Amino acid sequence: MNNGINKYMQPKAEIDMIKNPKGLPYLFLTLVLAVTSALSILFVYNYFGDKELFISLGFLTLPVIALLCVLLAMCFLFDTLRFYCILKTLGIKIPFTYMIKLSFINIFVSNITPFATGGGFAQIYLISKKNIPVGNATAASSIRTLLLTIFLLVATPFVLLMNSTLLGLFPGNMSFIYIGVMIAAYSAIAYVLYRLIKNAKVVKAWIYSLAMFLKKKKILSPEKSKKLCKVLFREIESCSKGFNMFLRGNKKHIVLSVMFTLLYMLSMFMFPVILTYAMGYHISAFTIIGMQIIVTFITYIAPTPGASGIAEAGFALIFSSIVSKGDIVSLTMTWRFFSIYVGVLIGLVVFYIEIFKGFRLKKCGDSIK
Repeated sequence: MNNGINKYMQPKAEIDMIKNPKGLPYLFLTLVLAVTSALSILFVYNYFGDKELFISLGFLTLPVIALLCVLLAMCFLFDTLRFYCILKTLGIKIPFTYMIKLSFINIFVSNITPFATGGGFAQIYLISKKNIPVGNATAASSIRTLLLTIFLLVATPFVLLMNSTLLGLFPGNMSFIYIGVMIAAYSAIAYVLYRLIKNAKVVKAWIYSLAMFLKKKKILSPEKSKKLCKVLFREIESCSKGFNMFLRGNKKHIVLSVMFTLLYMLSMFMFPVILTYAMGYHISAFTIIGMQIIVTFITYIAPTPGASGIAEAGFALIFSSIVSKGDIVSLTMTWRFFSIYVGVLIGLVVFYIEIFKGFRLKKCGDSIK
């Protein structure tokens, strides 16, 4: 099974980018994240704030900060456990302490790369350093992302249907049309996933037909059409094998991986619940969690590093309906700080420790030779 999956590993250039980091590109991307986030807070202040009070942190009392820190520790724990259980399901055994390191590195790299793509590749490389086939590591990383994606795809339409305030975010009186289109799109995605699990050849046949159509219409050259099929076939086969390995794995670990994924998401959604209560608002936790699901859905499809800019604007847009203009900037900034930036800062330290450790080992090996 391992040999079969190995044929469908991720593109070598993307793995090499993680394998041989130079340091400066990651520092630059971190700086981009910091600058974009700062500009985003200014945008929230000018567009959603009252333009009188920029920020007030008086609501962050010691008990509130302690509660937020406990919640943050729970987030990190559940994030580590969900990936650990997925790996166990696939028969991959890695020390839990190493998994904690992987979790923080994923948080850091994902939040400084567009579409959060880099974290998965970083984890794949670091797992492969433990003599785990790259194909197996790729399958585990894909399933980790897929479980979160499935949750968002299922939950988002229901949240929109049950919350009239969120329906008002859609332009005009087309709310239910947008939701209908969204549900249809999700159903199509679910069907594709089903076909991937049952028979990947069907999906590959669709891709091939599309590529031939694009070639016939001269949208793609024959060479690009062939290359597109080759790349997509490899990814489809890798995903299909990974899903099937996961579903055939230990049922206890499958249930635990799903449970820890849900607990991780719930703990992430609790940050604005605690912050709004600390600010003196008494809003249903279910309402806030529903809003947070929509924000998370937006950030998962955002192309900017760490969804910076889009995350702050989306959060402010949605929460401005329940929070006053004088508090929206403070809420947005503290939400991003505790839910994202603390993990990014810890991940940055862990990531560069790994880099320098790798450089020292390499230098030592070269000197021995």
